[in-house]
Amino acid sequence: MVKDPSAELLERRLASARSRRRPWFEIAEILAEWLEAAPDGSAASRIRERAAEATELSQGVLRRYVSVLSKLRAIARKEGIDLEDLVSMDFNPSEVAVRIHDRNPAEGLKALQNLKAGAATLASLRERLATVPVDAPGEGVASKGWHYHDSSLTKLRTTHVFMEQALQRHSPLLTDPSMMLRARPPVGFAAGGHGSLEIAKRGALPFEVVAGVELLVYENGPVRAVERDFPAFALLATLYPRFDLVFSPTTDGGFVDAVRALIDAFRTRSIGIMQVTPDGALDTIVEPSGPPTPDRRSAYEKFFPMRRPWKRDPGGDSTGTR
Repeated sequence: MVKDPSAELLERRLASARSRRRPWFEIAEILAEWLEAAPDGSAASRIRERAAEATELSQGVLRRYVSVLSKLRAIARKEGIDLEDLVSMDFNPSEVAVRIHDRNPAEGLKALQNLKAGAATLASLRERLATVPVDAPGEGVASKGWHYHDSSLTKLRTTHVFMEQALQRHSPLLTDPSMMLRARPPVGFAAGGHGSLEIAKRGALPFEVVAGVELLVYENGPVRAVERDFPAFALLATLYPRFDLVFSPTTDGGFVDAVRALIDAFRTRSIGIMQVTPDGALDTIVEPSGPPTPDRRSAYEKFFPMRRPWKRDPGGDSTGTR
C-alpha cells in the first residue's frame, strides 16, 4: 500500500522533533498545523494516530499538548503580549498554569509569567490551583456557563448539571427525540460522588436501554483514584450496549490517559471516553468499538429491579418513565 506523502512528511517532522528532544510546544505546533488542515473528523483521527506512532506519545498526551498551546495563543492575543513570553519548556506546570487561568485570568497570567521566569514549580502551581479564587461571572470560564459555589457538594452538583446539559445538546444518541437522558439507580459496588446516568428510549415496553453514562470529576488527586473506580465501571459496562465515561472540563489529562490504558488492558471495548469542554461542547476521545464483554445485558433488570415513574430527567424533560 502506498503511503500518503503528506502523512509521511508529518511523521518525519514529528519523529525528528522527538528524536532531537525538541520541547513539547514544537511538537504541538507541528501537529496543530496538520489538524487545522484536516478536512473532517476522520482525517483528524488518522493524523492523531500517525502522530502517536511517530512520537511514541499517547494520543491523550498529544491532545493535551495541542490544547495547552492553543490556550496559550489565546491568552497571548487577549493580553497583547508575545506567545514566547508565556511558553515554558516544561509541559506539566504549563498545563496547570493554564488551568489556573481558566478559573482566574489575572492569577493565571501571573502563574504563567512566574513559570517563564523560573519563579514557580509544578508543586507550587498545583497548590495555587487548589486555592485560587474563581473570578466573577463575566470573565474567564465562568462567562461560558461554568459557575462555582462555595459548597463543594453544590459545586459538584453544578458541575454535573453543566455536563448533563452538554450531553443533552451534543450526544449523537440524543439527537433522536425518542431518546432521553436520566439518572441511573445507585448500586452498592460503585464509588459514590459521580453522576450516574443512562440513555433510554422513552416509554418503551419492554424497557429499552441504549447506553450507560458516568460523569467523572477528578481534580488535584492521584491517578490511582480512577484506577480504583474503573473495575466498577467495567462491571456496569457489561449491562449496557455501550458505556461512556465523561470527564469534566477541569479533570486533568492524566486521568483520561489512565482510563485509556485501562480500556486497552481490560479489553473493555464497549467503553467510550468523552470530555466536556469549558464552553459546554463534547470531545469524543475514545469511541466504543465492540459489544460488552462479558455480555450481561439480559441481566439488566436483576441489577435494577425497582423502576418507579420518572419525574425529572437532566435535560429538563419530565415525560420519561423508569
